Amino acid sequence: MSDAGESLIRNANPLDSEAEIETGPRDEGLGNYFRWPAKSRTDFAPPQLFENFSSPAILSSRTPVWLKYTLATVAFLLWVLCMVLISMNSLFAYPEIDGDKLVHSIACDVNLSFWAGPNAACGINAESCLGSKVGTIYKFRCPANCVRESWTYTPMPVGRKVAYHEPFVVGTDNAYRSDSSICAAALHHGIISDKYGGCGVLKVQESPDEFTSALGNNSITSFAFDGPFVSSFTFLPVDECTGCKSKSSTIMWLNFFATVFFAYFITNSLWFLLIVSTIGFWTVILAANPPWHGGSPDANAEIISQGLGRYLPCFFGLMFIHRIATEYQLGDCRANLARAVLWAVPFYLGILENYTFGYIPVDRLIISDLNTQAGAWTALIIIACIVTAIVARQAYVIAALGYFWPYIGLYVGMAIGLVLLGMIPHVTLRIHHYILALIFIPGTFPRTGLSYVYQGLLVGLFVAGASRWGFDPIVQTYEQLRRGGPIEHGGHAYFLDPLVSAGDDLANYVLNWAQNTTEPLLDGFSLVIDDIERWRGAATSFSLTQWVLDVDAPDYIYYVRIAAAALSTNLTGGYTLAGIADLQEGTWISPEPGQT
Repeated sequence: MSDAGESLIRNANPLDSEAEIETGPRDEGLGNYFRWPAKSRTDFAPPQLFENFSSPAILSSRTPVWLKYTLATVAFLLWVLCMVLISMNSLFAYPEIDGDKLVHSIACDVNLSFWAGPNAACGINAESCLGSKVGTIYKFRCPANCVRESWTYTPMPVGRKVAYHEPFVVGTDNAYRSDSSICAAALHHGIISDKYGGCGVLKVQESPDEFTSALGNNSITSFAFDGPFVSSFTFLPVDECTGCKSKSSTIMWLNFFATVFFAYFITNSLWFLLIVSTIGFWTVILAANPPWHGGSPDANAEIISQGLGRYLPCFFGLMFIHRIATEYQLGDCRANLARAVLWAVPFYLGILENYTFGYIPVDRLIISDLNTQAGAWTALIIIACIVTAIVARQAYVIAALGYFWPYIGLYVGMAIGLVLLGMIPHVTLRIHHYILALIFIPGTFPRTGLSYVYQGLLVGLFVAGASRWGFDPIVQTYEQLRRGGPIEHGGHAYFLDPLVSAGDDLANYVLNWAQNTTEPLLDGFSLVIDDIERWRGAATSFSLTQWVLDVDAPDYIYYVRIAAAALSTNLTGGYTLAGIADLQEGTWISPEPGQT
C-alpha cells in the first residue's frame, strides 16, 4: 500500500471537530473495508496542540517498571484513604440528634418505615403505618440532592389531582399531610439544605381541616387538599445534631481532580480505564447517587457488600469496552493532556448524570412514561436529532478509516436483535444506561477530539448505570416496571351512579360500583375516601352518609375511588381516579378516565 494509504487521517487535532481527513487510494479493493482495527495501527498523529504536554509518556519510557507501579499504587491508595475518611463523616456517619442515636436514615422520595405508600398500602384507616399514630416522634436524616431525588414516579393521589414527576408535599405552615415525602417537606420548610441534606425531628399530630399550598424553600411548591386527612406532621426544633450533613460535594470534587490526575499521568490505556472508572463507580455509590442509605453498622455493611457485588460485573464490562474501543483510541497515546481534558471531563459528566442530565424531562425510554411526563416527547426528539448528527459524523470518520462495512454489519445486527427482543410478548424493551452506552461505544474508537468526548461520556454513563441500578435485564415485565403504580392486569372496578335521597342535614348517599375482572383472586373491592382506604369487602354498595355519621367526619365533600381487591390477601387492582360526592348538595361528579 502507498504511503498515502498507510495513514488515512493525518494531523487530526482533538480540539478541532472538523479535523482534515485525507483518504488514501484503495489499492486493495473491497478488502480494505472488511477488516477490524489493528492494535498497532496509528490512525492519528499526536495532537499538535498538546505536544508540549506529552511529558508523562516521555517520563514513563525512562522510569523503571517497578517504580511506575509503586508510584501509581501509592497515589491510588492515597485516594482510597481520602475516600474512607470523608465517607466515615458523611454517608457512613452515625447521626445523632440531641444525644439520641435512634435516627432513621431515609431516602429522598419515600420512607416505607413511616408511610408505606398510597391508597391501600397502609391498610384500613392507615392503621398499619407509623405516620398515622398521633403523638409519634420520628427523627430522621436526609441525604443531599433531595430537591430532584424526591420526585415521585408513582402516581400519588391528592383529592382530584395526581402528583407525578414532582416532589410530593401536601400542606404548608408546618402542617404537612402524613403521606408527604419527609425530606421534600423538610426542604420545603427549610430545615435541611439540598446541598448537604440534614437531620430533623417531626411529630405526628391531628390533621387540620384542610391543607394549603405554598411555594416554600428550595423552589418546592406544595399541593393543597381541601379536607382533613388521617393525620399530619409538624417539624420540631433541634438543638444539636452530629453526623447529619452529607459531604457528597466534597467527595465529588475530590474525585473529579483525582480522575483528571490519573487520566494525565497513567499512560497504559487499560490501567487508565480501570482506575478512572473505579473512581467514578465509588463516586456514585458513596456520594453522587447512593443506591442505599447508611448510618448504622448493618446499613453501612450493606452498602459495601452491594457495591462490591456490582463492581465485579462492571469490571468485566470495562474489559470488554477496552477491547472494542478504548484500546484503539487511547493505546500508545502521547497526548495526555488531551485525554485528561477531552476524555476524562466528559466521563465525569456521565458519572454525575443525575446532576448533569437529571432535569431533561425523560425518565425512562418506554412509551407509558413518555406519554405521562410533560415535555418528554419534545426532549426525546431533540436528543434523537443530536444523536443522529453525531452518528453521521462518526460514520464518516469510520468510513474514511476503511472500517465502514464491519461497523454497519455490527449495528444492523444490534438493531435486528433489539427489534426481536421488543417483539417478545408480555415484556417491555428497556434501554438502560449501560445498554445505551454499550450500543454506541464501539463507534467511538477513532482518535478525533469529538470521539474522545463521546467515548468518555458514554463510559461515564455505563459506570453510572452499573453502579446505581446494576445490570437490570434488557426486557422487563410490567410488574418490574410499575414502581408502585396500578396493577393493570385482571380488569378493574368502576362506579355506577349513586343512590341519593333527601335527609335531615345530609343527603342519604349510597355509592354503587361494579367490576370487569378476569382475575379470580380479585373477589372483592377496596374503597378509598379522601386518599385513605376506609373499607374492604365483597359488597357492591356503601352508605357514605352512615360512614360520615359513624366516624363523625367534619366534611361534606369527599373524594372517593374504587378498586377490585382480593379479600384473602393484600392484592389490590388499580384504583379509579377520584369521583366527588357532595353530601350536602346531593351531587356526584364521576371520575375521569385513568387509574392510580
